[in-house]
Amino acid sequence: MEIEIKYLVRAPFNILKIIIKNKMKRYTFNVPPIKPTLPSTGKVKEKELIIETLVQCKNCKKMFNPKKNGECRYHPLPGKAILRVHNGYDEIEYECCGAIDKGFNPTYTKNSGCIFLENHIAQEST
Repeated sequence: MEIEIKYLVRAPFNILKIIIKNKMKRYTFNVPPIKPTLPSTGKVKEKELIIETLVQCKNCKKMFNPKKNGECRYHPLPGKAILRVHNGYDEIEYECCGAIDKGFNPTYTKNSGCIFLENHIAQEST
């Protein structure tokens, strides 16, 4: 049994031609190209186009939506950087509680914060 595969480039279509030869018979298959199509997402609703206004939190510095305000965790005192400690990761030690964040941008282990508030507090714009 002998198998021969050819890729024929012809305008307007490219065709994959597969020929299988047996002792007594010859089979030829012309495989037409598959046209890529994108899935239909339907019509976009006007409600999906609403842009939410985000505000930065005064304590944790995260951006949040004032209408969907959630919990806020932060450290009140700044962290002290300890450079290249274990496995080449930088560490940040917080003076308020002694917690340590490993890695810096990206952070590999991140502490959530020692102070917890029910809601974020919007930073006043100047």
